[in-house]
Amino acid sequence: MRIKNYVQNMCYEIGVIAHSRGVREPRRSHARIVNEKELSIPLDELYGQQP
Repeated sequence: MRIKNYVQNMCYEIGVIAHSRGVREPRRSHARIVNEKELSIPLDELYGQQP
């Protein structure tokens, strides 16, 4: 239950940030993670395309 709440809250916050930047429908390609080599990688490259 805690993980579900965390994910729901994170999705909400991402939506708020994306919407404030003019993105109507946030996708994994809009989110990026910085890896241990300090390279920024889109989530869709790490985890595949969203259904």
